[in-house]
Amino acid sequence: MSYRGRELTSGNYLKLDDISSQFNGSTTTFNLTSGGNLFYPGSAYSILVVLGGVVQEPESAYTIDQYQITFASAPGVSDDFFCIVLGVALGIGVPGDGTVSGVKLTKPFNYDSGLLYLDTTNQRVGINSTTPRDTLDIRGNIIVSGGATFSGNVSVAGTITYEDVTNIDSIGIITARSDVIVGGGVSAVGVITALGGFNIGIQSGGIPITTGVITALNFVGTGNTFTYNVSTKTVDISIQSGSANTIFAVNSVGLSTTKILGINTTTIAGAANSEGAIQTVGNIALVDGAILTDQNIDSNVFIPSGKNGLVIGPVTVGVGITIDVASGSVLVVV
Repeated sequence: MSYRGRELTSGNYLKLDDISSQFNGSTTTFNLTSGGNLFYPGSAYSILVVLGGVVQEPESAYTIDQYQITFASAPGVSDDFFCIVLGVALGIGVPGDGTVSGVKLTKPFNYDSGLLYLDTTNQRVGINSTTPRDTLDIRGNIIVSGGATFSGNVSVAGTITYEDVTNIDSIGIITARSDVIVGGGVSAVGVITALGGFNIGIQSGGIPITTGVITALNFVGTGNTFTYNVSTKTVDISIQSGSANTIFAVNSVGLSTTKILGINTTTIAGAANSEGAIQTVGNIALVDGAILTDQNIDSNVFIPSGKNGLVIGPVTVGVGITIDVASGSVLVVV
């Protein structure tokens, strides 16, 4: 008789080998073979089993495990057996490259228990996270072997460990394991505090004088100060040395002091209006300059013994002001 109905386009109907010769009334598990070769049905529902003339119910009267059939009750010695394969399982195969689009994937997409998770509802991607909290949520360490560029802000709740950084703009505290090398200027809004020590290189006109000075600026003596004047935006340095109480200040005027200044001498004599506010041991040379004197004398002047005075006129002496010249000394008015 010819075949009627829809033509078979896949599958293969087989009759498996008769295993009734192995029935002994006690054994329940047998190997299924086709032409002497082990046969894998794939499912208890893909075969029709008849035992002793009675069709057996899948998963109830028998089960399949790979190529073995196990009966709920051991077949009798006289029971006959035949098995028809209703269809051979077909492998779908691997899709070709570029044949599966994103719309074909399950949403949300969850690969390997959250190793890669696509939250299409909130438009978020999670790496090692099935509940991404931001556009990209990475749980764990990130290793970048090449360069990384961020056009916006980057917020890190933990610690960033890095080998080399060119530019840092930090709101909090920056801790460096090794040296911090500054190629340009350093601007500090607050105070710079060093827990260890500074290595200061000293230069004059851009030429190094010395390097590796392991110290901070150190002002020896009581009363020395080094402060920043906010109003004038200058650094005020006050140096008080020894018992002489010599104090210098650096401000908008320049280098100033309220004490008598000794040059090439450590011994100061008299007062500013007698021996002089500047006292030198040695000649005074002016190169490409001039000596400027005031035309008014408004404070008392005393020329001590053994000293001579010079006044370049015309000079106006204020009312009540005296110019005293000790015996043996000379005052010359030009």
